Amino acid sequence: MRWFVLRAAGAASLFALALLPSGCGKQKTGYVSGKITLKGAAPNIDGLQLNFLGPGGEASSAFINPDGTYEAAGVPVGTVKVGISVQRPANRPAPPENMRQSGVAPDPKVLAKYEKEVKDWEAKVTAGGLIPEPLRSPGTSGLSVNVEAGKTATFDYDIK
Repeated sequence: MRWFVLRAAGAASLFALALLPSGCGKQKTGYVSGKITLKGAAPNIDGLQLNFLGPGGEASSAFINPDGTYEAAGVPVGTVKVGISVQRPANRPAPPENMRQSGVAPDPKVLAKYEKEVKDWEAKVTAGGLIPEPLRSPGTSGLSVNVEAGKTATFDYDIK
């Protein structure tokens, strides 16, 4: 009987230890910095960003400065896929007041100005087509960087 009690207590202790946090739940991350250029020059595109996708599906992103430099923290560890995209601007140009009123013909000059503003906004959304479609997603870009926990990896890329 004594053997049974000791064995049961030992099993319960092992079970309790298995339930304790082991530190495995804490996600390890690293840093990535570098420079992104567009045909060898600073991209100078508002809202340009790098999107990182870790081996386990973890995601993070970082904005790219107009001069092309960036620093990303919290990037998943391992071979991380990279995509380059433009964050969609929220401020789509609103039509002029007189265009919002039904039955009122807009002034041709006002209409032309509005159409140009919308075209410029749409060009910003797609970076004027300067970023090829495959590069816009980490899953299709073919780009990757190796990230180690607590260390800074370098990722430079020239968009052709």
